[in-house]
Amino acid sequence: MRTELRIVTDSGVQLDEHFLKEHHVEVVPMIVEINGKRYREGVDLTPEEYFRIVEATNAMPNLIAPPPREWARVYQTLAREAANILVLTHSAHLSQAYAHAREAVGQVFGKARFWVVDTQTIGYGQGIIVRRAVELAEAASTPPDVVRFVRAMIPHVYAQFLTDRLDYLEKYRRVGPAQALLGTMLGVKPLVLIEDGTLIPIEKVLKWEEGVEKLHDFVIEFLRIEEMAIVQHNMEDETALLLERLEMTLGQREFPVYGYQPSLAVHLGPRALGVVVFEGVDHE
Repeated sequence: MRTELRIVTDSGVQLDEHFLKEHHVEVVPMIVEINGKRYREGVDLTPEEYFRIVEATNAMPNLIAPPPREWARVYQTLAREAANILVLTHSAHLSQAYAHAREAVGQVFGKARFWVVDTQTIGYGQGIIVRRAVELAEAASTPPDVVRFVRAMIPHVYAQFLTDRLDYLEKYRRVGPAQALLGTMLGVKPLVLIEDGTLIPIEKVLKWEEGVEKLHDFVIEFLRIEEMAIVQHNMEDETALLLERLEMTLGQREFPVYGYQPSLAVHLGPRALGVVVFEGVDHE
């Protein structure tokens, strides 16, 4: 029996593995290259293993999108049982995943209808979008309605991060070499924002406490927050400080804290703290 809609994403998504399996979301693993060795994210490499290797070797990893044939292999299997397939990739500005996912559609035989959507984010923000798409599909929304809602969500998912490394930003040409060198010498800690799918350095601070205050101010500017989370690695003290500040300002609201994926870590570095906010969209 052919199902109405199946959802495909990539391993840049941050969602509970049990949720992905229970709701039959297909995840195409990204490839993480560390010291010349390649791993499939979430298959050969867990976040814990990634950070252990990177911190032990001070490696500068690369993120490589799986080739179109890998996407096509997943699509072809799903096309036998699904009339519609929605593919939700992380931002096209962070890897070639979106381009390869689109190219792969032309390699699939059958009558399944495809939508390939760039979520313009990664990690927990991508997870929010995938989860809402699953919920709508299972609530019997038509595939075009699910796609329309997903597209409406994308501009309302925001993320800002505080990191301690400029060399990762330099690697992807988000800061220049001279700026990275001087900033590193001065102990600068950059704040970066995901805007239209691009990681943009927006400010620099010299003290962690100052950076935490900037993240707090970013969150409280929202008039409406439907969902938010804190993501971090190796920033427990700063996370505790941020939680304290948010609780003082916003009351007893839940502020879940998660780690982050290797596919985001290759852009931020092994030590970062961020906030992800979905402000919600109006339902007609």
